[in-house]
Amino acid sequence: MTDQEIVDAAQALCGRDGDSKTEFYFSKLELIDFVKEILSRAIPEGHVVVPGWMPIESAPQNRACLIHYRNICNRDRVIKAKYVSARTIEANEDWPDEACDMDDETETAYIPAGWYEMIDNHDDCSLIGVSSSVKITGWMPLPAAPANKEG
Repeated sequence: MTDQEIVDAAQALCGRDGDSKTEFYFSKLELIDFVKEILSRAIPEGHVVVPGWMPIESAPQNRACLIHYRNICNRDRVIKAKYVSARTIEANEDWPDEACDMDDETETAYIPAGWYEMIDNHDDCSLIGVSSSVKITGWMPLPAAPANKEG
């Protein structure tokens, strides 16, 4: 929440008519600090507050995150993906030779650098290249997994 959103929310809850029962007992700065402290205590330890979409240029490499892009049908899409740095993941036999980044010294074939959707429910096809024809616009960290209420 921005400072102004905190003040606006407090005024909406308390009323804006100047009635002595609904006037602020704190200065705006004290109110903002108080609300921020309460909000910080409301977030369980180990959870991350997602700040919103960040520029794709600031995305981590070789680590899963959520990315946003607009597809060729002009529809917004959000997927779990990661940017694979050059020569970090060896290509398996399913990769065509012409699609691989070949290290001639070691004769090792690598998948090309780029963004890959992470398909975690397929053993033999877990990374799918994101088309270079789409513009990836932003990223955010993965949310925390739901708390297990059953043990």
